[in-house]
Amino acid sequence: LGLGLGLAMAAIFDGLNEKDAARERKKIKLYLLLGVVAFVALFYATPMGGAIAGIIVDQIPRKHDVELGRKAAMELGLDRNVINMSQYSARVEQQGERLVASLPASYRKDMDFTFAVVNDASVNAVALPGGKIYVNRGLLAMDGGISTAELAGVLAHEIGHVVKRHSMKALVKERILSLLIGFVSGDADGDGEREAFGEEVLGSLLKLGDRLGALAFSRANEFEADAAALEALARAGIGPEGLLSFFRRLLDLEASAGGGSRGRSMLGEWERTHPYTEARIEALQSGVQDAKAHYSKRKRFGENYRFPDGEL
Repeated sequence: LGLGLGLAMAAIFDGLNEKDAARERKKIKLYLLLGVVAFVALFYATPMGGAIAGIIVDQIPRKHDVELGRKAAMELGLDRNVINMSQYSARVEQQGERLVASLPASYRKDMDFTFAVVNDASVNAVALPGGKIYVNRGLLAMDGGISTAELAGVLAHEIGHVVKRHSMKALVKERILSLLIGFVSGDADGDGEREAFGEEVLGSLLKLGDRLGALAFSRANEFEADAAALEALARAGIGPEGLLSFFRRLLDLEASAGGGSRGRSMLGEWERTHPYTEARIEALQSGVQDAKAHYSKRKRFGENYRFPDGEL
């Protein structure tokens, strides 16, 4: 592509004097700039950006999610604040492992799911690529404490983000323009050497591990994770009502937080990284009925029950 562009430009400039050639180069630069602006507008204003990011992420083996997740956890300092051997950590690990055990084998392969509680009073949970999931102490103690069913719903939602690779897609989307330029040159990670397609992307993303904490999932990501959560709960033989109950309580807390700085502080991170609570409740209400039907069949037939779509 680079050679073809060079030959085309050479043909355009052939026979032109220096002044005309300079004028043509300015025109070409302007056209290229307008093309980039149009691409960026389409990329961020339409579903195109998410679609392109998904195609790129599909080229990266899932085992590399684990590498990026570990790097992100280290750079975000999450492991330094983990609470071990507490009533909180035992509940989280138990529910998390139950949900993961019921996932389709294709989603467990090459992943390393771990669950931990962070000593942070704010209401939030974080899902990193590869399966590292952190739940803040403040979320577990929210409004007097959440139930086991609500905890399972929260963990199922975070697992949904992991299996749908939303963090990876968010990072790719953030870097899409530089990545595309890198793909043309064959050197996306900037080391001056050409690599295989997947390695190019991975090399670029590994430099962005610390950016994961600043990224918020899109509206589409949140709805997709909620849908995956309902199925994960049903697969594990857990009723779906807990997830809906948690969001209703969260909505009430968001409303009450409007009048107090403490409440706003506690919910700040959740509202930034997990938006659209009210709209998600509406969507969940329709999905819960289907989830209940699968849950009942799963309870009746056990592991022999086959889910219609075969995956999350």
